[in-house]
Amino acid sequence: MARKPRSLVLFDNCTTHKVWRAHNKEYYLQNSKIKQLYIDSLLKVQKADQKDYELNALTLMSNHVHEVIKISTVKSFSNLMRNHHSNFGLIFNKMHKRCGKVAQERPHTTCFEVDSYSMEAVFYTHANPIKAGMVKDSKMYYWSTHAVYAFGKKPKWLEGIKFKFPEWYMELGSTFKERQAKYRSLFNKYLKKALDGKTYLRFSKMNFHGGPMWTFTKDQIIKSYFQNLRELKNNSS
Repeated sequence: MARKPRSLVLFDNCTTHKVWRAHNKEYYLQNSKIKQLYIDSLLKVQKADQKDYELNALTLMSNHVHEVIKISTVKSFSNLMRNHHSNFGLIFNKMHKRCGKVAQERPHTTCFEVDSYSMEAVFYTHANPIKAGMVKDSKMYYWSTHAVYAFGKKPKWLEGIKFKFPEWYMELGSTFKERQAKYRSLFNKYLKKALDGKTYLRFSKMNFHGGPMWTFTKDQIIKSYFQNLRELKNNSS
């Protein structure tokens, strides 16, 4: 199947969940130095374009990365992603005296109708190390923004990164202590259901997350796009 144009799965000023995967699902992100390289490459492109890519949440796993991002325009976000990942790939290949693909494919993005729908994506992002059996408590996982949300503890790797809490988080309380306590309560409820298999939306498989009618309408646009491509192909043959 042909790629879905970014213009059909994202829109300006939206929040999105992004998944970047290593080529062949290789586990080279297990190395902390390589994780830091991914962050350094992000920092480099953020400094070059301060108007885009507002990071809301991130978890670096062993062979993939989850990010929740507030973007300004689809075009600038696509350019920034391309620059980020190509910079990371070039340095990674040089370090290891190799060539070829570093990423499995272009990142998958899930777009949210409004900011509040990103709450579950942040929970999903922060719960990944527990779901993978890497740690028993998310606060034990260093390469995640969970500690910032839950305890106000900023990991060293986040310094300099353009990071901002989403609106729904700021509305959890009038002080950061209140927000942190409320967040921990909501996250623990989500985690219990996720571990019990009662709820766990796989954003890496979804194009959109929002109200039923909005999601249905967006999905229909994509279906129509591919149907038109098939018709054009059939008519030209």
